[in-house]
Amino acid sequence: MKKTAAIFLAIIVILILLFIGSNAEQQRHLYVSPDGSDGQDGSLGNPLRTLQEAASRAAAGTIVHVRGGVYEEGLVVQHSGTESEPVVFRAYEGEEVVLSGADFESREGDTALVAIEDQNYVEIRGFTLQDLTTELADETVMGIFVSGSSSHIVLGGNRVRRIGTQSAEGNAHGIAVYGTGAMTDITVIDNVIEDLTLGASEALVLNGNIDGFEITDNVVRRCDNIGIDLIGHEGVSPEMDYVRNGIVSGNEVYEISSFGNPAYGNDYSAGGIYVDGGKDIRIENNEVHHNDIGIEASSEHAGEFAERIEIVGNAVYENIYTGIAIGVKSAPVTNAIQIINYNCMSINTQSVESMVS
Repeated sequence: MKKTAAIFLAIIVILILLFIGSNAEQQRHLYVSPDGSDGQDGSLGNPLRTLQEAASRAAAGTIVHVRGGVYEEGLVVQHSGTESEPVVFRAYEGEEVVLSGADFESREGDTALVAIEDQNYVEIRGFTLQDLTTELADETVMGIFVSGSSSHIVLGGNRVRRIGTQSAEGNAHGIAVYGTGAMTDITVIDNVIEDLTLGASEALVLNGNIDGFEITDNVVRRCDNIGIDLIGHEGVSPEMDYVRNGIVSGNEVYEISSFGNPAYGNDYSAGGIYVDGGKDIRIENNEVHHNDIGIEASSEHAGEFAERIEIVGNAVYENIYTGIAIGVKSAPVTNAIQIINYNCMSINTQSVESMVS
């Protein structure tokens, strides 16, 4: 009798553990679908309806799988992950997930389809972010906006398109990472950023207090201002206000021109890849072509410098103004140590030019 009772008790314990394990696994995988409901448990068979409900539940270790369809809402990440258990938002495998800003109302300030502020260990993968525009000079629209002290962020495999400002004094970005606090370990990989109307801003930008980054294997194309920009000394952060210790590698950047952009008139002044006051940055194995300027390194702020920039092994060709430019005529200040080696350059108006007075 005692033996039977012990066996029965062991079976009950096993069933309880299996139930707990199954529930925990369900919580680690949340599903969102246009056909779902936020009153459901977020399982594959009973998905949630909105990205924001998923974001509110997505604690460390959660993977949010978003089923195919058009979502007319933004995603604001609400929780951090950990090194071993990041928070991941990803498009469901084999399905196109579109976050559309077509019906967003314009308002002053920053508007983004995906926003990450002061969160760590977060991944955004596989989304199409599109159709967010503004007519307001005081609104900046963005596909993805990472800010504060957010660190250990991966932005991978996304397509950002048709983001833009219609104001002559406005601003827009495809992907913007602003280190208003201390940031580290930012990875932007395998994204396509295209057809943006940027005003005075940039398609893909890192700015402020960012120490450690990788921008690799992205395509940036058909934009009316700078393609990839690494900025310092604009007053974004109260300390260490410059991007540093990173690599820009394996990207293709083309058809970047400010000609006809109301912020620049008929100037051909947009660089494909631009280091503006950043430090300790390696630019290698990129293909940069059919832009106003291929690759540029300088600083636009008097008394501040781009330093220790390596430009190595890039294919730079058929750019309108020059292939590689060191310094800019509007701000002829640079203390950069430039290493320019093994770049393949052809049919640029000029191959390498120092524009420092």
